[in-house]
Amino acid sequence: KICILGQPPSHYKQLDYTLGYSDFTKGITMPIIEIILAIICLFLLIYFSGYLIPENYSAKSSVVIESELKKAWDYITDFKNIAEWSEPVESIEVLNDPKKNGDNGNLTWMEHYKTFSLKLEVLDHIDYDYVKLHMMEPDFVEGTIWLMKYRQIADNKTQITIDATGKIKNPFFRLTSKLLGNYDKTTNMMLSNIFGCKITNN
Repeated sequence: KICILGQPPSHYKQLDYTLGYSDFTKGITMPIIEIILAIICLFLLIYFSGYLIPENYSAKSSVVIESELKKAWDYITDFKNIAEWSEPVESIEVLNDPKKNGDNGNLTWMEHYKTFSLKLEVLDHIDYDYVKLHMMEPDFVEGTIWLMKYRQIADNKTQITIDATGKIKNPFFRLTSKLLGNYDKTTNMMLSNIFGCKITNN
């Protein structure tokens, strides 16, 4: 409220100087509410789209590396070396090594990446033939089994085939895998990042 100057006190005229505050805030609030509602709707759409995708999945991919079978097997299955040949892995933490401590448990380790870590264990293996890995943590890969089969296809070429099966509980990760193409393509992308060489689906 302000007064008009030059008039006697008895004739003060009060003016409304509120600038239409309610209309002003209404003009700002409505777009914000609409944006929030749009974000919520998008979130629900993504969630339920992923929810409709089955949890169980399977994938099969192969990689060919320039190495004889024995050398490839000895190096790759010595999982302490993973950080050397897998670029995304920053470090390895061995949790249980039966060869060192005489324990009857499985070889178990953590793979530390930039933003997350994976816990894995060896369930079974036959030297120079196959190794079966179990991804234990985090939750979105829990229960995933990788069966890695080794086969020499030439004098200095070894093919490693991975049969992956598992369950993706998180609807967002299920939808992401589908948007990337399919589980085979997702596995191929992971293998190409790890081995940095030719990928096939044989």
